[in-house]
Amino acid sequence: LLTLALPAVYRSIPWIFAVSLLTVTFSSSGILDAYTLELLGETNKTMYGRYRMWCALSWGAGAVGMGWLTDRFGFEWNFILYGFMGFLSCLMIAALVPKRTMVEEQEQDEEQGKIGDLIRLFSRPRVVLFCLELILVGGAMAIVERLLFLYLVDDLGASTFLCGLSVGVTVLLELPTFWCADWLLRWLGHDYLVAVSMLCFVVRAYGYTLLTPSTVTWVLALEVMHGITFACFWISVMDVTKILSQQVHGWNTTIPVLTNTIFQCVGGGLGSILGGWTMNKYGSKYMYHGISTIMLVALVLHVMGALVVRYCGSSHCKTFLPTKNEQDPDTTEHSSDPENEELIDKDGPFL
Repeated sequence: LLTLALPAVYRSIPWIFAVSLLTVTFSSSGILDAYTLELLGETNKTMYGRYRMWCALSWGAGAVGMGWLTDRFGFEWNFILYGFMGFLSCLMIAALVPKRTMVEEQEQDEEQGKIGDLIRLFSRPRVVLFCLELILVGGAMAIVERLLFLYLVDDLGASTFLCGLSVGVTVLLELPTFWCADWLLRWLGHDYLVAVSMLCFVVRAYGYTLLTPSTVTWVLALEVMHGITFACFWISVMDVTKILSQQVHGWNTTIPVLTNTIFQCVGGGLGSILGGWTMNKYGSKYMYHGISTIMLVALVLHVMGALVVRYCGSSHCKTFLPTKNEQDPDTTEHSSDPENEELIDKDGPFL
């Protein structure tokens, strides 16, 4: 990203595209999530939020600081400082993160995971629904995170400092939400955490359409809801990812990476492209009206599906996922413990 500070690069769309492509090619967020979940283990997996909270804190503080710097020293400093911090991050990873965790050291001599097991896992109806919701929510969040500043600056005349501050306030509720992840998972469960996330997104996206140049600062109040939107969703996703990793042997890193890829690359990519096209052709407010409506419909379907699957989990009919006795013989020996099986069978369509 340091090259984006060069005028010859940031004034050329093909060069910007090439640099962006190379940047996302070496993204490691999924690997770091897998490493964190591996270190936490089964007993402490719900404490993931307390580690993810620090990423949210740095994200908010950095955005506020960079907004202030951009107003005073120019946009190039974003890429210079990002490159410097990225270099420090690489040094810390090289020095502190081991090549293998203790669990991986113990399993390295065991039989490698079978690709057939992974394919069967991601072919289950409820896992397919999980992936579709990842794409939908990832696309919706991308429309906000990657296009909101264009709307604020071009349509509403906002300053870059206000844009940075709008990111900073997103962590006000994100921090306590991540901190309370364990309690939220036990109290609400996966499905209703996602429902709360969708509801906050609907209110937030519709609220953008009500802003005017004279009321643009109210975007700060709307952005506070991002903390609930993202934190509730990601807490649920990571817990489901951990459960999926226990269903097949040898894919503990691949499954979190696939989850991140579906959410950020597939969902985020589609959302950015379709959102950008809609904004260019019909305008920003039409785009945010549209995505809020789509997410409202998804919310209704999600809640209905959760209720139906919970009802079907009783003696009246079978659940989507196989029960312990119905699993494939090849994957039964590596399946999770009975407590996880009970959680999978009883939690709704989001697994």
